[in-house]
Amino acid sequence: MAGSPRSVDLRFSELACSLAPRAIGAHTGADAFRVEFARAALLDGDAERLAGAKELTLCSASPGAGRATLGGPFPALNELLDAFPNAVALAILRAAVLEARRPPASGRLMGVVNVTPDSFSDGGRFV
Repeated sequence: MAGSPRSVDLRFSELACSLAPRAIGAHTGADAFRVEFARAALLDGDAERLAGAKELTLCSASPGAGRATLGGPFPALNELLDAFPNAVALAILRAAVLEARRPPASGRLMGVVNVTPDSFSDGGRFV
């Protein structure tokens, strides 16, 4: 069953892993975004759609590494997806940006504990 939900989920998951999207500077503004991804993982026509979008910028992120960066106003990415609703790779890039823009679920706390012998008031006599 090639069209079963499980096979569709698996293909979507494999594409998401091969794209390896990483949002960059999602905090820069409410409407601005940048996302880095593996350019070779784009599906047929996606690179042309991205390059042809007027307000989006597609460029190589790290020459030789096969990574690319897409940036621009977030509404432009939404408009591109509205025009091409079956462009799964574009939807994955948008999902990466949305995930990065979401505030953390809870606060995080980090501490450092120094347990070297000279850090105790007894001078290390009872180690």
